[in-house]
Amino acid sequence: MCNRLKERSAVDYIFMSVVSKASDPFNERDEDKNSELLANLNAIGDTQDMLQFIVGKPKVCLVALDHAGLTTNTNNLRQFLRQNQQAKKIIINRLLHSNEIIKYDSTQLLHNQTKLEEFDCRRPSYKRSI
Repeated sequence: MCNRLKERSAVDYIFMSVVSKASDPFNERDEDKNSELLANLNAIGDTQDMLQFIVGKPKVCLVALDHAGLTTNTNNLRQFLRQNQQAKKIIINRLLHSNEIIKYDSTQLLHNQTKLEEFDCRRPSYKRSI
């Protein structure tokens, strides 16, 4: 899976969050490491590894397969971008499903609430009366 993702998205490193919700804050994800599963998926690490990795980089572009693949928590995304100013771009690669790529600049997300809310993409089901 990761090999195909690496080819399609032209990324250098793949980090996966295998046991967390899309709404979980980044710093609380993957606190229980599952190294064996990550190795089987050919990922180089989980969210905690990604957070450590980007600290030492001058510029980082994050790529996810959909908005929820990164986060659905807009407050957490805003906080993440403020704390990790080296995260310059976010790309949502939806080529496989809808033939589109969505590019975000981190300053755009920090200053445009409408763009930021595109990550709040999972809505609760409609309640039906019985």
